[in-house]
Amino acid sequence: MSRLYFVRLLLTCAVLFLVLQRLYVWVRSNHEVFLNDRLNGVPSVWLINQLAPDENVVAADGRLVNGRGGDVNIKKGCEGFEVAILLVSVLAVYPMAWRRRLLGILLGVLLIYGLNIIRIVSLYYLWSYHPRVFELFHLTVWQAIIILLAWLFFIVWIDRAGNAAAVPLPEPEPEQEAPHDA
Repeated sequence: MSRLYFVRLLLTCAVLFLVLQRLYVWVRSNHEVFLNDRLNGVPSVWLINQLAPDENVVAADGRLVNGRGGDVNIKKGCEGFEVAILLVSVLAVYPMAWRRRLLGILLGVLLIYGLNIIRIVSLYYLWSYHPRVFELFHLTVWQAIIILLAWLFFIVWIDRAGNAAAVPLPEPEPEQEAPHDA
């Protein structure tokens, strides 16, 4: 892969990432209740109540509230979109057939969404039963896990699925020899 081609891919990825981030900010400002309550709160509450029906958790105003008066807020940035946007950006520009790209994007976004629901559920339990470690898991452990798993997904996807129908990379231009002095 030529250096110029790599730089073009990197710049295209960066521009796409910035455009998708801006779109996310716009969607977030207009649909925060949907993102917090419906997209993240409802599935998290369902999973918590399936795992422990005695918790009696409900989603309300971007919070997971239990019958004991404890709650966990789901705020901006808690829905995992930033990592999903990064994954979409790199998969969209990586040279492979469009069907493979789109399938990788779909599966990658679903993976990050599922991991984020598990993250929210685990943070609810940590806040309720081990509040001293909540911040560590919220700000460091889960962030690292989701980023690493998204990176691993990308590596595995381009290795396994990308090679099956890869778009050929452009051949590097042959270097021309400089004239020799006699």
